[in-house]
Amino acid sequence: MSKFSKTVKLVIQEGDVTGIKTIELINWSIHGIICPRSRIADLKTVENSQKPGVYILFSDDETGKEVAYIGESEEACARIVQHLKDEDFEFKLAILFTSKDPNLTKAHVKFLENRLYNQAIKAKRIQVTNASTPTASSLPKSDQDAMLEFAENIYTLMGTLGHLLFVESAVTSIESKQSKFDVLHFDLPALELHATGRMDDEGFLVFKDSNASSEAVNSLQGGYKRLRDDLIKNAVLKVSDGKMVFGDNYLFDSPSAAATVVAGSPRSGNKSWRNQDGKTLGEIEAEKTASV
Repeated sequence: MSKFSKTVKLVIQEGDVTGIKTIELINWSIHGIICPRSRIADLKTVENSQKPGVYILFSDDETGKEVAYIGESEEACARIVQHLKDEDFEFKLAILFTSKDPNLTKAHVKFLENRLYNQAIKAKRIQVTNASTPTASSLPKSDQDAMLEFAENIYTLMGTLGHLLFVESAVTSIESKQSKFDVLHFDLPALELHATGRMDDEGFLVFKDSNASSEAVNSLQGGYKRLRDDLIKNAVLKVSDGKMVFGDNYLFDSPSAAATVVAGSPRSGNKSWRNQDGKTLGEIEAEKTASV
């Protein structure tokens, strides 16, 4: 199936960038509302907010990591208001999706809730706090297809808003996602270390089974030192034959962060990572942007 460009309409209510916003996909019936907790009292005044819909509530856990709850209701706004009483999950942001037409029913949104939950679990972006898997309603095949398409549009709009909980990351979709760059290598012959990775839309991905130095130099301090320590603590980096080995793919914010963690000492990502022809990442990018 062909991939087409999509046009998104984002409306800032009353021009307040921190307040309520609405989002639509042009030529589709889907209607999204983004509402911070402090504005929930105003949510009922927003068009379509009291229709059947699905919603995502965002919060932070005790470590500061973002978590989400996925729900549905015949009256989306009223159900979100009820969540204000939940002392175990103090959400900070609500995003709900309804339809501009009257065709979305309770059965439809229950089907959507199940679909969104399973996609979020599959994507492994953030923890979903639902106590159990939502039950999918039984729908005719034609309605199922329509709701699967509706769910795809939710993924698109959520991604546009910067919430990627439904989008598989490079870490989980490495086999299916086409790389924009060749596989890159970082070798430290003196330490018998070899690591591989690639640039990705979200950062630099180091591949599973890549080597890393067993020790970091004393001069490695600050954020990179904490990052390396965290990877060891969380068993992303494991000891094997006197070396550290990546037990899984890991996405770094930058190629320099990746190279520094691999080497255990400060490194330039643009100079450290090379393709099979020996060209550095910096040289590869310079060639690709030469005509821009």
